[in-house]
Amino acid sequence: MTAVTSLEDTKTFARMRLATVWAALLAAFLLIFGSTLVGASSAQAAAVTDTQNGMTFSADDANVSAGASITAYNAGVGGVTPVIPATVTIGTNTYSVTGIGDSAFKNKGLTSVTIPNTVTTIGPFAFGDNSLLTVTIPNSVTTLGNYSFGSNNLTSVSISNAVTSIGSNVFSYNHLGSVVIPDLVTDIGTNAFFGNNLTSVTIPNSVNTIGYDAFAQNLLTSVTIPSSVNDIKDKAFSDNPSLTDVVFLGPAPVTFTAAGVANGSLGFTPGPVVHYPNSFAAPPAGGYTTPTWQGYTSQRNPIVTFNMSGHGAAIAPEDVGFGLPATAPTAPTASGWKFTGWFTDSVHTNPASFSSPIAKDTTLYAGWAADPVLAATGNTVPVVPVTIFGAAALIGGILLRRRARPAAR
Repeated sequence: MTAVTSLEDTKTFARMRLATVWAALLAAFLLIFGSTLVGASSAQAAAVTDTQNGMTFSADDANVSAGASITAYNAGVGGVTPVIPATVTIGTNTYSVTGIGDSAFKNKGLTSVTIPNTVTTIGPFAFGDNSLLTVTIPNSVTTLGNYSFGSNNLTSVSISNAVTSIGSNVFSYNHLGSVVIPDLVTDIGTNAFFGNNLTSVTIPNSVNTIGYDAFAQNLLTSVTIPSSVNDIKDKAFSDNPSLTDVVFLGPAPVTFTAAGVANGSLGFTPGPVVHYPNSFAAPPAGGYTTPTWQGYTSQRNPIVTFNMSGHGAAIAPEDVGFGLPATAPTAPTASGWKFTGWFTDSVHTNPASFSSPIAKDTTLYAGWAADPVLAATGNTVPVVPVTIFGAAALIGGILLRRRARPAAR
């Protein structure tokens, strides 16, 4: 019995030693392989930095094509009118400058800045709290971070045509008098242009959403909302004391806050007058109503009707946008008649104007003058009436006979 027990103990001990050896080998393998992985990872993300002309650049020397970003700026070295370079050399690599990092130039007393067309991203607060007067954002830029140009003295700005979204407070608290939103922008964020001096804004037919207070506290007198807009947030146009007219080009927005509450999308009551196309004049067709819509006074667009005065093919009525003149239709034609123009009265004494705005529903009357034509061909070139032609032929024949008569002897 003693021998058996001793043999079993020996086997158990051997198994334990073998397990210990394998554990040691595994630990060594993991240590070596893990170190290799860490080294490889470090090689893949070898961040490098350098400071030149007051600008601190950061890049990855294992990914030169990604470019470099500016992460900080020392205005005491670079001054208040920095010119951002298109490229920067760090060590042995040359990088395109593609990014301007969060708060990189924030509160540095800048009065101007030049941004190269290599930059694609401008981070949050990048140029906030400075004294910039004008800025050109090159068409290479696709992303504008929140508050990136907020709290400056901007009087004009040229926004990149590649930008698809204007985020929160991007241009708030400036002195912009007008702005053109690029054609690819789909969203205008909260407070995007809050607290400027805007008297006009051009919103393209790509914008879907206009955010909270986006254009609040400005000097707008009128604004046109394209048909693409389906969401206008609370107070988007509030505190524009001279805003009298808002022109909608399409159906009523799906999301909209009515007047009569503190958060009305177009501001407080009485607010501006809403103008809308006749094709959306009933809720099932687009949601607008008259004489009020969502608590604001509303008016459908005026209609111009064309009375043909008994000649020519009918012309469809024209829906004329607010403050615009009617568009003259193609001149009508009628066999035997010459079109003489459009008139505001049925006796054709007052010519119509196609340069003055149409303020109410209007009927225009076609003027005509008799214009004989060749019946067989429909030619509109005037011809001599048959009676006159016949008389002329008779006289010609008499003259010919007289010339042919022998002379008297």
